[in-house]
Amino acid sequence: AGGWSSDTLTEDLDLSYRAQLKGWEFKYLGDVTTPAELPVAMNAFKSQQFRWTKGAAECAVKNLPRVMKAKNMGFLDKLHAISHLMNTGIFICILMLTFSSIPLVWVQYIHKGDASIYNDILGYAALGSLNMIMVSVFFWLSYEHTRGGFSFKTLFSFIIRFPFFIALSMGMGLHNAMAAIEGYMGKRTPFVRTPKFNLEDKKAKGWEANKYISKGVSLTAKVELLIALVFLSTIVVSISYGIVGMLPFHILVFLGYSIISGYSFAHARMMG
Repeated sequence: AGGWSSDTLTEDLDLSYRAQLKGWEFKYLGDVTTPAELPVAMNAFKSQQFRWTKGAAECAVKNLPRVMKAKNMGFLDKLHAISHLMNTGIFICILMLTFSSIPLVWVQYIHKGDASIYNDILGYAALGSLNMIMVSVFFWLSYEHTRGGFSFKTLFSFIIRFPFFIALSMGMGLHNAMAAIEGYMGKRTPFVRTPKFNLEDKKAKGWEANKYISKGVSLTAKVELLIALVFLSTIVVSISYGIVGMLPFHILVFLGYSIISGYSFAHARMMG
């Protein structure tokens, strides 16, 4: 399959595709566990997300032509590979959806009382709602499986957590969209490892001194804070004029960017 290659930031994903294109088959062993650690600092989390998102985009540019030309792959396998390799593009779509939603408030204000404009907007919103239902079912099935099956406690926990997951995904939209765009454009950047903390105790202290964490507040974090303020203003205006059609979406966006930027500033301050 060509061995290890350093031309993408996700060399494992790249190698797995090249191996499968050569006829190798993989078997997923769901009962095999591997110790792992989620980044405890926001800058570390962002660094990890940037590498994974950009690396996947680089793998798409590198391997999609090979997938399309592969004679040992069926149509459904190719469709699966295309959707998998291109899934980082969702963050570009999220970012576009986020900003294009603001003018809708103005459109609704201008056409207040005109039922036709609401019908058009609600028609498109219905498609988005259908997609959200599919996404929620997908994540629910995964969540239920990892919790050992269905229970009302598990269902309640999922209902509480899922909106925050959506909000945080939206809040990472700018950061990950930039990573995906760089990957598609072929801009090369060094491999930045994710800092490890070995925190077995949730209340453990001292991680702030980790020398691998990038210090300071990035320009992206400042822009994320600005976006949070823009959507807070949009929410206030929407409530003031009784325009509530986009309110749930805007609240999720505001929460997402507030949490992401808030932790970016807070952790930067903790690390001096």
